[in-house]
Amino acid sequence: WGYEVPNYRPPSIVADAETGKTHNAVILHGTGIAWGNVSTITFQYGLTKALGTNVVADESPIMGAVNETVHTDLAGLTPATKYYWRIQLSFFPGQIVYSLIKSFTTDHAP
Repeated sequence: WGYEVPNYRPPSIVADAETGKTHNAVILHGTGIAWGNVSTITFQYGLTKALGTNVVADESPIMGAVNETVHTDLAGLTPATKYYWRIQLSFFPGQIVYSLIKSFTTDHAP
């Protein structure tokens, strides 16, 4: 016997396009909807799809019932290097959803 919450919508997160990419920095963007659940937003990135580095979004936590934009600025990146990234949305009780993994390559050093 399962229990269903009427009209329950689970939170979701989407990785959007990167902006401001240079040889050592980038701004990562996403759109999330928490549907009333207090949700922590974390950007995960690394040199492989295993990722490895976590940065909490500037707007975290979110909890609204409308799409909310989130972002983080990354600096100190290696020039001419491919990075992978995704967004993790965590909400009570210990539930996690992820965006798809995306990638970008930093510019060559000037």
